Amino acid sequence: MSWITILLIGSIVLNALLIWYVKKILEKLLFVSDNMSELVDKVKDYNGHLAIVTELETYYGDDTLMNLLKHTKAFSAWLETYEEVYSLSDLIPEDEYEDEDEDEYDSSAEEEESPT
Repeated sequence: MSWITILLIGSIVLNALLIWYVKKILEKLLFVSDNMSELVDKVKDYNGHLAIVTELETYYGDDTLMNLLKHTKAFSAWLETYEEVYSLSDLIPEDEYEDEDEDEYDSSAEEEESPT
């Protein structure tokens, strides 16, 4: 075999491995993106709940709760500044992304239903 053939085969194998690696990295990145979006939503819900609690007569004007509310609002605003970083799932068309989620959900539901 000539050196060119060996280099060609090596290049094909290396490219296939790199494509596989990039695909796995992107899957992990999309997973993190989704979880960060959920985190921001949970912090917003917590912020709203905390605001309701601070307005109750029992806790109205409590310095500790007021400081906690300010801290939560600041934390929520800080998370929102990074929205474009963790909103990568917006780049994927919704039909493709929902199909992937349904497949993962179906396989996890089957695992939970199977008796052990």
